[in-house]
Amino acid sequence: MKWIIDVLKVWWVSLKSALQLSYGVFKLRHLKQPVIAVFGGKGAYAKGKYATWAYDFSAQIARKKMSIITGGGPGIMEAANCGAFEATEDKKGATLGIGVSGVDLDFFNECAPVIKVDYFFVRKWLLTHYASAYVFFPGGVGTVDELFEVLNLMKLNKMPRVPVVLVGEEYWSHLTGWYKQAHESDLIGTPLSESMTITDDISHAVTIVTKHSTT
Repeated sequence: MKWIIDVLKVWWVSLKSALQLSYGVFKLRHLKQPVIAVFGGKGAYAKGKYATWAYDFSAQIARKKMSIITGGGPGIMEAANCGAFEATEDKKGATLGIGVSGVDLDFFNECAPVIKVDYFFVRKWLLTHYASAYVFFPGGVGTVDELFEVLNLMKLNKMPRVPVVLVGEEYWSHLTGWYKQAHESDLIGTPLSESMTITDDISHAVTIVTKHSTT
């Protein structure tokens, strides 16, 4: 009997996920194209260096008639949404947040509409499948999880190979050091330089993203 209940639960999750994915795709299609996905930790305080960089990056992207999507939460995500929103004269389609129900309940994003989904895998799918580039600012476990899923799916040719930019050379230095060691040990086939760009130069990050997204 338990397996029948489990099957019904799976069907229910599948149905809800399909409906939420469909709504998310509808909302994404109303954004200015191309779309750039920005990832980063919610712990970055509003006037911190990395949040300021995320704001500046997204503002420059918006001025080039592209849009920004984030996880819809505070910290880096809010800074990126606000950068795009405040730099765009026509606010419609400038930016969007994709949040998860039950997370950051005490936070309201003033710069972007935020759609809520019930499952992290739905949010991750929406954040990655319609973006023409991925830009990662400093973050925690969730940010790193999203980074490695993107790298792995591109390696397996499950999604198009697009620019992956890590902003914050000092912050990401231990992770990139591990990557280089894994590559030297033949545990990772693709060298670091072909997988991602690491920079502290926001203008450089904008150039990389723009060059790929507008050609």
